[in-house]
Amino acid sequence: MTESTAAGNATAGSAPAKKTKQNNRPSPEEIEAKRRERAAKKEKEAAEKAAKEAELAAAIAANGKIPNGHLDEHGNALFVPRDWASVAGSTDSQSDNKSTRQKVRIVSWNILAQGLVRRTLFPGSDCLKFKDRSIGLTAELSSRTGHGWDVGCFQEVDRMDVHGETMTKDGFSYVYEKGYRQKQHGLLVAWRRDLFGESAHRRLTLDLDAESVAAAGEPIRTACSRVTRNVGLIVALRASATATSSPGLIVATTHLFWHPMHAYERARQSGILVRKLQEFRNELGEEWQSAPCILAGDFNDQPHSATYHLLTGRELTQHCHDEVACSSVVHKSIDERRERGGTSNGFAPGTTEPAREAPANKNVPAMSEVFDNLQKQEQTNGEDAADEESDVEEAEEEDEEEGGEPDDRMLKNCRAATRDDALLSIDELLQLHDVGRPRPASVPAQPASEASGRKGEPRSHLGSAYGLHYGNVHDPSEEGNFFGSSARGRERWDDQEWTPDTPNCHTGDSTEPMWTIFSSLFSLTLDYIFMLPRHSKQGQASSASEPYPTVTRLLRTHRTETLQPGVPRKGVCASDHIAIGAEIDL
Repeated sequence: MTESTAAGNATAGSAPAKKTKQNNRPSPEEIEAKRRERAAKKEKEAAEKAAKEAELAAAIAANGKIPNGHLDEHGNALFVPRDWASVAGSTDSQSDNKSTRQKVRIVSWNILAQGLVRRTLFPGSDCLKFKDRSIGLTAELSSRTGHGWDVGCFQEVDRMDVHGETMTKDGFSYVYEKGYRQKQHGLLVAWRRDLFGESAHRRLTLDLDAESVAAAGEPIRTACSRVTRNVGLIVALRASATATSSPGLIVATTHLFWHPMHAYERARQSGILVRKLQEFRNELGEEWQSAPCILAGDFNDQPHSATYHLLTGRELTQHCHDEVACSSVVHKSIDERRERGGTSNGFAPGTTEPAREAPANKNVPAMSEVFDNLQKQEQTNGEDAADEESDVEEAEEEDEEEGGEPDDRMLKNCRAATRDDALLSIDELLQLHDVGRPRPASVPAQPASEASGRKGEPRSHLGSAYGLHYGNVHDPSEEGNFFGSSARGRERWDDQEWTPDTPNCHTGDSTEPMWTIFSSLFSLTLDYIFMLPRHSKQGQASSASEPYPTVTRLLRTHRTETLQPGVPRKGVCASDHIAIGAEIDL
């Protein structure tokens, strides 16, 4: 065979292949059919999307929540949802009042500042880095995907670039306050714009270290035992709706001093908050005297503590007397402040920017405000934060623990108080918390003075939403899920004497939640929603049989089995604290 013949055969052989390729191309009719199919698919998807959006809009209009907001796009749980339980006997169960009364849902939650996260505090947690926490945290923090709240009080808030965007996107306005430039986190009060407008009617930030316990016009008496840099935030919200007789709502939040042994300082701080809240309402004028007044936050004390008993007007137990007496000492930070002329170190209302001058790369890790002394067990190896972040507190707080054995059940660097320190006596603490009585004097009272209180005098204290009403929820009852329930287990991981058969040492009539913080190291009840009694006139308690706002629903709290072995944990809760909530009549 010649080369020309072979080339001809090759050419002849390739021609059918081209023809086959041309035959695989779709015909014009097939192309048109494909186009119609794609158009129909897009039209169907658009209709489904519109239907979902309509369903979503209807759900949000009905209760402000997105259905199944606790699930991600794959159906995985981002957090364990909870419902709002009706309170028996409330107006919520009376059909004739349902359409006429404006109800507001208030939540309080310590969301765990990312800058305070340490592996030593949360061993075994699977979501310590912010990239692991943020999805679940945002889903539960958001009113639309979380608990359907109208007003929120949040503590340990940092990452405002994320959380602020969440609030704005959900239709909320907010006030964020750190109070101190050195602090890495702060307090946040947020509210629905359609209920309370774009901006707060009035706001006040408190430096709890510097506030006087004496009345205005008298010489300043702080009675402070330790520099803590704790602050309080009070916000007045004017209601947009005209259907309610109340001008609006006053809400305050705080995060009291963390150290378990400093009971006196927490009692002092709580008393100042009560007084400032009452005076804030009085200054707003007569129309605000019947407005609901809420104090919610992380009080770092349990229901058997002096702080709780003082706030709610319960008779002080021997434990209350003992813990106040033992902690009525003066920390070295007070003496150091006096040497500097008594000036506050860095308090600046309106501070919202992240701290920029915090020291980094120190051998002593940052002080966490949640029993953070445990991290000092890692001092020698300088363990870093879970997200490679540094949140170093003031040097005076860091230095005090250096070289010492870590123990949050010891008072360190303290001295005995003298009369010149002007700390409050137990009688003066009682007086400070009773808003029906004048404030303590500007000088310490004598033990047998009139400041000790007179038997038979009417008292006016805060009421706890859960303490008063959690025992009255139904369908189902929360029986067995209270602070006083016999099944309440171990509080501290290092309690060597505890066994599964150990009874609850706090058994009693308290219906506060069994737990509001449940890490693998500590399980405690620290968070509350308190209500100030209504006042008919300035300085006079209301004589109504129901002095507090009407609570119609409470946000159920998790059972122990849900929280074990501890949070933060993916799919359960992205903080070590759990959110609590109360629905009230406005």
